[in-house]
Amino acid sequence: MGIVREVNGMFELTEELPRSQFYNRDLAPVKLNKRTWGYYEYFSMWVGMSVCVPTWMLGASMISAGFDWLTTVFTIFLGNLIILLPMVLDSFAGTKYGIPFPVFLRSSFGLFGANIPALLRGIIACGWFGIQTMIMAFAIDGILSEISPAWGQMKAVVPFFELPAHTVWAFALSWIITVVICYVSPPWKASPGIRWLNNLSSPVLILIGVGLLWWAVTKAGGWGPILDQQRIAPWSQWPAFLTAMWAYWSTLAINIP
Repeated sequence: MGIVREVNGMFELTEELPRSQFYNRDLAPVKLNKRTWGYYEYFSMWVGMSVCVPTWMLGASMISAGFDWLTTVFTIFLGNLIILLPMVLDSFAGTKYGIPFPVFLRSSFGLFGANIPALLRGIIACGWFGIQTMIMAFAIDGILSEISPAWGQMKAVVPFFELPAHTVWAFALSWIITVVICYVSPPWKASPGIRWLNNLSSPVLILIGVGLLWWAVTKAGGWGPILDQQRIAPWSQWPAFLTAMWAYWSTLAINIP
């Protein structure tokens, strides 16, 4: 038997490679017996990425900018359609070979050259991680302020961040929660923490989404005001919003393996 084994069109290594600067557990192809995510896990993952505050912010930004609901829905659909092709193409290597993005890059840039795009991808990930963590921090900050008024009364401003102390503490808490979940979810263990969180949160997110929709419709006085809203924003602003719709998924499209 060779070092590479194929089963139903998917590949894995049959043994650990010798110690090398180009190989470790994080970079090694995931074993077939660890590729245990099924239909529900992938469905839950997509729910988690689609039914969430950042995507609601994308749609709300167009409405608040003066676009009608039909243009907003069409723009979201078109943006997702544009980014779908690179996402599907890039995900093929990860599905078939179980390799992460830095290893996938080696086929195009070589063993050493792949470090450059991998580093650039890491810089982008840091920015995206910061955005997502800040959104999570605002949510935690708001919840804790409602539960304990004393939390929101911490008026001290942290000079470096120029934010209230309670917001900075919420950001730190969000950062810790995210890092811990990622730490206990290495790919060679089939990402158990992320899998558990996805499976648990997807039905909750759907219920929250429906609840927020009901609240928004009630707050607006029914469907009429929403459906009757006319576009007042100039079409010159539309390309920027279309870019935002597909850019939301662009980091995933680049490194989905």
